[in-house]
Amino acid sequence: MNLIFNGLKAIGFAALIALPMSAASARDLVGRLDEAWKDAIEDQEGVLTPKQTTMLHDTAYQAAVARVCDGINIDQAKYAKAVNDLLADTGDKFEDEAEIMRSAHTLVMLGTSYGLFLAEGNIDRDKFCLAATETKADMSMPNLWQ
Repeated sequence: MNLIFNGLKAIGFAALIALPMSAASARDLVGRLDEAWKDAIEDQEGVLTPKQTTMLHDTAYQAAVARVCDGINIDQAKYAKAVNDLLADTGDKFEDEAEIMRSAHTLVMLGTSYGLFLAEGNIDRDKFCLAATETKADMSMPNLWQ
């Protein structure tokens, strides 16, 4: 019985998110995402340096673009290297336990940022993907795309 109820909830949720979003609803959602970004960035304070935060956001953004935008694909080898570089770039020397916690926190923040970029991309896919195409064409920015 519980399985059926959960299945119906999932179908109802899928139908709800498939409905067209009004401009006011989209603005409200973007406002909530702004608050989510604020909360996520506050969680990074004291753990990640500004350079690491930039690396993390670039990596998460490019992975989200590859997921949301047709025709832009992630280069798995470049992505793996970027994540490894992010985890290796400690900035300071930590004791083993502190380093494990920092690495775990970094991976959680990478996932959080990826999720927020996915949400932003799906609010206005056309605008998001147009901006991503322009970013990809900018040769001054390192990218993880094929």
